[in-house]
Amino acid sequence: MEPEKRCTMYDLARILGVSVGTIHRALHNTGRIRPETKARILETARQMNYQINPNAQALRSRALRIGILLCCPVRLFGDEIGRGIVSAVGDLSEFNLSSDLRVVYHNAQDRPEIVHSALRDFSSGEYSAAVLFFSGTSDLFRDDLKRLDASGIPVVSIVNDITLTHRVLHVAADGYAAGRMAADMLDLCCPGGRVAVLTGSDTTFIHHQNLQGFRDQSAPDRFSGIEVFEHYDDPKAARAMLSEILHAQDPFDGLYVTSSGVAESLSLLDSFDPERLPHIVTTDLYDTTRNLLSRRLIRATIFQDPFRQGKKAVAELYRYLHGERAPGEIRLTPQIILPSNASAFQATAEDELRSDTGAR
Repeated sequence: MEPEKRCTMYDLARILGVSVGTIHRALHNTGRIRPETKARILETARQMNYQINPNAQALRSRALRIGILLCCPVRLFGDEIGRGIVSAVGDLSEFNLSSDLRVVYHNAQDRPEIVHSALRDFSSGEYSAAVLFFSGTSDLFRDDLKRLDASGIPVVSIVNDITLTHRVLHVAADGYAAGRMAADMLDLCCPGGRVAVLTGSDTTFIHHQNLQGFRDQSAPDRFSGIEVFEHYDDPKAARAMLSEILHAQDPFDGLYVTSSGVAESLSLLDSFDPERLPHIVTTDLYDTTRNLLSRRLIRATIFQDPFRQGKKAVAELYRYLHGERAPGEIRLTPQIILPSNASAFQATAEDELRSDTGAR
C-alpha cells in the first residue's frame, strides 16, 4: 500500500485559492495578512493534518537566483509573460528566491549581443536555474546554449521549446488545439467560405502548430480555400497584410489571426462597414481585442494565457529545485473568449493578482 501523500503548502494554496506566499505568512506568523485569512488557513491546515517539513525548510533557506531571458518582438505578449514571472517570483520571495529578468523586444537573432551576454552570465555559476523564451530561431546561440547545458543549470523553456539535456520543463499553450478551435469557429460562421490566416511565421513552432491544427480541422472541404499570410512579427508588415486581406478584390469570408503581433493593427477594422468585414477570430485578450469583441467586430479570440505561462514556468521550476519531479511539459488548453464571457476573464485576472499579493 502506498504511503499517504503529505499535504503541502501548494495543496493548501490550491484549496483556499490564495498564493503560496500567503500560506507561508500564515503558518510562520510573518508579514502582513488579514486576520480572517490567517484563521481560515490555520484551520484548513489543521484539518488537512499539515506538518512543516524540516528538511524542506532547510532547503528553502538556501538563496536561489533564476536568470530569465525573454526574447519577444510582440511587446503585449512578452509583457504578459513577464508579468506572470514577476508575480511568481514575488510570491516566492519569502523563500529566498530572486530573479534577473532580461527582456528583448525583438527576435533573439536581431539583438545577438544581449542574448550572448545573458546566456554567458547564466552559465557563470552565480545562477541556480534559467528560464528562456526565444521568439525566432536559437541556432545562432548554439555554443552559448551548449555552455549553459554543460554547466548543469536546469532550464525551463516557454512557448518555443529548446533541446537541452538539462531542459527540465517546457511551458506553452497548446497551439495545435488553438488552430483547431479557430477552424471550428469559422466553420460555424462561414461554412464553405474563403478564409485567410494571418500568422507570424510557419517556421516558428507555435505558429506552425496553429496552422497545422487549423488545416487539419479544416479538411477535407470545410472551406473553399485557405490563404496564409506571414508577417514575421514585423508590425508594419502585419498592418499591410491585414489591410490587403480586408481590401481583397475577391473578399475573404473568414480570417484567423494566430499571433498577438497583429493586435494593435486591428484598429484598421474601425474604418470598415461592419457588414463588409469577414468573420474574424483573433488570439489572446488585450484592450484592443476586448473593445472589438464588445462591438462585435470580431467573433471570438483564442486565449493562450501568457500570464499563466510565465507564472507556471517559475512555480514549477521552484518545485524542481526543491526535489519535486518536473512534469517535462505543460500544455495549457486554450479557451474561446466571446463577447458574452470576456468580462469573466478580466475578473479572473484581477482575482489572480489579488491572490498573488495575499490580499484575500
